[in-house]
Parts: sequence; C-alpha cells; structure tokens
Amino acid sequence: MISLDPSWLLALPLLFAMGWVSARFDLRQSRAARRSGEERLSLVIAALVTKKREEAATHLLSAIRDNPDDLSLQQALGVLLREKGEPDRAIEVRLSLLARPGIDEELKQQALLELARDYLAAGILDRAERTIDLVIHEQPTQAAHALRLSLMQRLSRWPEALDSAEWLLGQGHSEPWLERARFHFLMESGRAEEARGIQADHPRLMNSAPAAQGLFICSGCGFQTRRHGWQCAGCGHWDTLALIQ
Repeated sequence: MISLDPSWLLALPLLFAMGWVSARFDLRQSRAARRSGEERLSLVIAALVTKKREEAATHLLSAIRDNPDDLSLQQALGVLLREKGEPDRAIEVRLSLLARPGIDEELKQQALLELARDYLAAGILDRAERTIDLVIHEQPTQAAHALRLSLMQRLSRWPEALDSAEWLLGQGHSEPWLERARFHFLMESGRAEEARGIQADHPRLMNSAPAAQGLFICSGCGFQTRRHGWQCAGCGHWDTLALIQ
C-alpha cells in the first residue's frame, strides 16, 4: 500500500485557493479585454459617423491587435480600407483571412464575396469574375448574382448579365429596376421580341429616343450629360436619364 505524507493534506486548501485566484484573475483579464475591445469599437463607430476614416482604421487595427482571433473585425477592416480607396490593402487583409485554417464556411463565403468587391474596386476584373464564379458555384446567393450582374453589365456581356437577372427574378426579386435591366439586356442581345413581352410600349422598341437637345440628368445618381442614353454612364441604371428643359 502506498503511504501518503500528511503534509500534502495540509497543502490541498492552498492549492485550491491558488486555482481560484488564478481563475478569477483570468476572468478579470478576459472582461478587461472585452471592455477594451468594446471601447475601441465605439471609437471606430464614432470616427465613421464623423467621416474620419483614417482614424477609424487606426482604432480598428488596435482592436484587431487586442482580439486577433475575431475574424469579423478583419472583415470590417477590409471593407473600411476599400471605402478609403485602398483596395490593394483590403485584398491583402482578405487573402490573409481566407488563409486561416478552419475558417467557418459562412465567413469564408462572405470573405470571398468581399474579395470580389475589392478586386472590382481595384479594377482587377478577371480576378473579380473568377471569385464571383467560385462563390456562385459553392453557394449561389442573391448578393453574388447581383454582383455578377453588375460586373457583366460593366463588361457589356449581356447574355450573362441576363442570366443573373433572371436568376434573381426567379428568387422572388421583382424590383422595377431589375425588370428594366432585363428588358435592356434582351435588347442588347438582339432579342427584341422577348423584350416586347416585358414592356411593349417602351420607346426603345419604337426607336424614339429623346432628341439630344439640352441637358440630361440621372434621377438615380445625378450624373449629367448632353447626350441621351438608355443607360446612365454614372451609375449603370437604365431609363433614369431625363431631359432638363
């Protein structure tokens, strides 16, 4: 039989006390870190409200240093960098996030979609297209198809823009702008008869564009031009240019 030294029994209460103190210390440290993170996020929000994006980025970077495992903060940093006009840095943040092992699948899809937006902002259209296609292949979402529609429209690839428009309409999206876009995608694709089924009295079917006299302004973004077009060159929306007398 193994004999026990009675002195160990006297030490047990001390060991339990040390464990309790250690646990309380860790808890206080965790709470302090959480409070610090919340305070930094409040500073980020305040800076964004006052349009101080550089200051917001600084506070957000500090929050990330304090909470390196909070991947949502890195997502937010990428968006902020893109909004600041630094898509290259946003791309670096996004690629670093995607390289993390064991990243949640939903977060991964969100990061890929934001990466596509970063590429678009940087003018790297081929990579944007590949990234969007990857998202749609893995998990087709309304956001992904809306982004694909915007890119295909930008590239004047009307059949593919039409494909995403019809996918969105099939998911229950019935906004007027989407129906207008579908009409014009069909017209651009040389499918006037199908377009007629959407809006038979549209002036474009009768070749009756307004005469280019005066100033045209977009009701969506305020873009101004002296030449009429069915699509606004500023925001890409259709049928939004109106003649100012």
